[in-house]
Amino acid sequence: MSKLSQARYPSTKTIMDKLGLYEAKANQLRNFLTGRFTCDAIEEADHDHIHYSFLVNEVLKVCSGILESCGVEYLPHKKDTFSDSYGISFVNSGDMYTNTVIYDHNSMSFKIACTGDIIEKNNSYL
Repeated sequence: MSKLSQARYPSTKTIMDKLGLYEAKANQLRNFLTGRFTCDAIEEADHDHIHYSFLVNEVLKVCSGILESCGVEYLPHKKDTFSDSYGISFVNSGDMYTNTVIYDHNSMSFKIACTGDIIEKNNSYL
């Protein structure tokens, strides 16, 4: 079982409230996060032989398209190693204090939050 299949996801209501989306778009985003919808890169990936962070990045790329955002970024954590990620991957909304879709590699969960608040509350990010 991959790390991504063990991830936790925000509810449709949380997505609607924190991102200001209508229900249809929030459902589209949630369905994609939970794997109900997919994209070619994820379909074609050999899930047993690639690093899960590739899949996270592909999921967030599609989320960026749904949200009409500025791509995907990674904020490294001081415990990161070559093979293990503890930082956060996130959809770049263009403003660090605007809520966005985040994948926390440490807790293996998708969240809706703003990266600016996370950095201020935790000095472990580089």
